[in-house]
Amino acid sequence: MPCGPGPLAPATGRSGGRVPAPAPDLPPQSFGRNDTWQLWVVFCAFIALLVEGVMVLRWAVVLHGRFELSDFLVPLALYGVVASFAWIFPSTWVAGGDGWLMLLRGWWSQKWVRTSRLVHVGVESKYEGEGDYAPYLTLRDDEGRAVGTWLKKLTADGAASLLAGIRRSAQAELVDLNSPATQAAVAALEVIAQGK
Repeated sequence: MPCGPGPLAPATGRSGGRVPAPAPDLPPQSFGRNDTWQLWVVFCAFIALLVEGVMVLRWAVVLHGRFELSDFLVPLALYGVVASFAWIFPSTWVAGGDGWLMLLRGWWSQKWVRTSRLVHVGVESKYEGEGDYAPYLTLRDDEGRAVGTWLKKLTADGAASLLAGIRRSAQAELVDLNSPATQAAVAALEVIAQGK
């Protein structure tokens, strides 16, 4: 049964960075965490404090203690809006467990595959923007579901879990480990799994 895009229920442990397995017969999430938004908010808070610090120095040294409340509130409001972009424009990330891998945007599930039932595994160099190319992983399972993601979005645990799934797919004679596309993907995943 395909998993269409939809919000993940709050009862799934969203606050702990966990998402539910996409099908009832699959084990719970064991890798992947969405913490990009936290880094963005912390960065915006740091910049806001820096700007406010400069304003305080200006009030104390240049204006000799004379200031207006708007001088304090405008930068605070500006960086508050910028920090909210993490919720307005959520980034994509990858989560999964033993036998499944899911692509999410923010807390919305986009696509998923059974990693132990893969019929296609490949990696290609894909345009990332600003003249840069990066390795892009493509997966398809025997039920027709497909997922594509940048390799850099996979953690070491995620790559190790995916490698185990590819081996199980090969044992079930679903994917050919000798094909150049699969060999390139396996080699790239092994590097990530080793933490290099």
